[in-house]
Amino acid sequence: MHYDGAGQKGWLACLATSRDLLRWTSKGPVLDLGKPGEDDSASASYGVTFFDGSQWQMFYLGTPHVAPAPDLVPAFPYLTMKACAASPKGHGENRKA
Repeated sequence: MHYDGAGQKGWLACLATSRDLLRWTSKGPVLDLGKPGEDDSASASYGVTFFDGSQWQMFYLGTPHVAPAPDLVPAFPYLTMKACAASPKGHGENRKA
């Protein structure tokens, strides 16, 4: 399951796994923030994944704006972003859709 995790860097899409849907193990963030000035430099959250037959695709919301610390809540504009990976455990290759 992918979910939004709020941490010291900001809100990031994270992964948790379960074998019984009762007990979950957090695997941490699967995305990282973009570089300064990029559309996802302040938040890379709300990830939705699908497998296209060869790799995992994740569409997520990026934004260069967030509320002040400590909350770092993502703020407008929310931009549709895309990342690809060989596994749902990591989408390090963030790419704008």
